[in-house]
Amino acid sequence: MGVQIIFVYGDPECYSRFGFRVDVAEPYMPPHKLHYPFGWQGLSLKECSIGKPSVKIVCVDSLNHPELW
Repeated sequence: MGVQIIFVYGDPECYSRFGFRVDVAEPYMPPHKLHYPFGWQGLSLKECSIGKPSVKIVCVDSLNHPELW
């Protein structure tokens, strides 16, 4: 499917158990302003170069509501 990185927004204690890391997500801007910026995390599925700073992520319509972020 060409997916290189998966992003989550949640409790780092929970998601770190599955390999998600804050530093992987740092170069990518979430779709909306975050209430808890430490919850923005990423998991690299392949060896890939980290995105350029300020790359904005677009999410699926069902999650694209500011109140969820």
